[in-house]
Amino acid sequence: MQVKVNASTPYNIVIEKGVLNSLSNVIGNYVGKKVCIVTDNGVPVQYIDATTKAFAQNGGNVFKYTFRCGERSKSIKNWENIISFLAENSFTRNDVLVAVGGGIVGDITGFVASTYMRGVSFIQIPTTLLAQIDSSIGGKTAVNIPQGKNLVGVFYQPSLVVCDTDTLLTLPKKQILNGLGEGLKYACMNEKIYNILSGFIEISNEFIYECIQQKKVIVERDENESGLRKLLNFGHTFGHAIEKLSMYKISHGQAIAQGIVIALSVSVKLKILSETERDKVISLANKLGLDLSVNFSIEEMIEFIKHDKKANNDGVTLILMNKIGELTMRDFSFEELGEMLK
Repeated sequence: MQVKVNASTPYNIVIEKGVLNSLSNVIGNYVGKKVCIVTDNGVPVQYIDATTKAFAQNGGNVFKYTFRCGERSKSIKNWENIISFLAENSFTRNDVLVAVGGGIVGDITGFVASTYMRGVSFIQIPTTLLAQIDSSIGGKTAVNIPQGKNLVGVFYQPSLVVCDTDTLLTLPKKQILNGLGEGLKYACMNEKIYNILSGFIEISNEFIYECIQQKKVIVERDENESGLRKLLNFGHTFGHAIEKLSMYKISHGQAIAQGIVIALSVSVKLKILSETERDKVISLANKLGLDLSVNFSIEEMIEFIKHDKKANNDGVTLILMNKIGELTMRDFSFEELGEMLK
């Protein structure tokens, strides 16, 4: 399968079982004289070896930069370390970065690519479910700072995205759940995806393809998140707060699922969503094995949300739900939000 994203810099997304085995045929014109594979120590070595071999076969002089896996590595310090590594090895604007791993690897590699020498090409090779259905697509790049998640970043599109669905076979259950939490967002946005997940037995190429298609349509219409793309933040305002308050012990996808439950509660309270529709989403989340319990107070979460990038001086825009397949936006002051969620 192949999807073309017609963003400011158009690019293709390849979705194929075992494609890493023939990666040299896919990367073609995307190889610079020097190639830096950026990854973390949680990525299986066979994926790094396959990527290295493919770029070397196509004439690239391959370098590797590996950092410790985990959200704490998505930092200004690590960004600086990778930038320094590139400079020390004389990388130029004509060279290429390749992110091999999950969303953390993709986010920081993209941010490095956008800032090193004011911009170099980069390729995404996502190896986790969450990265394949969401974070590798759309050009959001960022690092975290102590005050919050993704507060430093830019929109910067990749040159190519390659999704080898065989990489999902080596994922631990925690990482599958992490991806399914983000997949729950797409199920709320798109009834077809909801139906696919409702019959969920194992991860299918159809599920990945439909999530990518859903995001592609939105990114093409609102690349820089000035309006429509904000819908992709469904569950994320409270989800990011939960992640941060847990010191990132709760994974992104699990936190998003919990954030979705809070957004559903607000939607029901405003009488824009029926309890029946809410219960359908919660039943699906339970079926997928997602933990929906929220162990932080509303006050703690709202205090964090005040520093969220989606907030302003007066309040925050929440993404809510009218029904499965239809989301909406509402502005709240922090005081209103606190009262509603008590």
